[in-house]
Amino acid sequence: MTKRLLIAAGLVAISQLSVIGLEKEPKSADLPAIGAATLPKSVGDYVGEDEPIEDRVKTVTQADAMLNRVFRNKLGDTVYVTVGVWTQYELGIPHCPEECYPSAGWETVSHDVKTVQSPEGKPVEVKQLVFQRATSRIAVTYWAHLGNEIIHDQEDVRRMRQRLRKTHGKLPPLVKVMLQTDARDLAQGESRLSRFVTAMMPCTAAVK
Repeated sequence: MTKRLLIAAGLVAISQLSVIGLEKEPKSADLPAIGAATLPKSVGDYVGEDEPIEDRVKTVTQADAMLNRVFRNKLGDTVYVTVGVWTQYELGIPHCPEECYPSAGWETVSHDVKTVQSPEGKPVEVKQLVFQRATSRIAVTYWAHLGNEIIHDQEDVRRMRQRLRKTHGKLPPLVKVMLQTDARDLAQGESRLSRFVTAMMPCTAAVK
């Protein structure tokens, strides 16, 4: 009986080692080019201007590259667009607004999933949130590109890493796009962001 138990234990150990050998953590992604051409210079009557990103922000986010462009029109309306690129990431989208804004003192008013058209004309989902702090209210929309996929859910990253462990594939860069605008008039703010999503997505999808 003891001999049989030892043989069974040995077979289990070999099986576990085989699984470990078959599944390996995917290698880090290559850093894609990101710069002035990544985002449009204008959207409708909005004109964009790049603004520097504080070193503190780069350190906290641990992004490999970031681009911050502010769009303004003659009425004074503003849309902030931030693109961040990560070549190493774990089981979720880095620094999601759901976590970052509340930690900065913003109260979450609402969160929703919106359906928009992808660059290929297919419907895709993006996340939209509304935050309040004192008398200020803002709307935020974000999504992330993982290779050819457009995601907004943390589980999408975990599933992708799981697939790559089995195929020994290489991580694609994770490109997170975040838009922010004033939402004192919520309908106007959401409409403004919808136009910008349509304009930004083809440009940010090209960052690979």
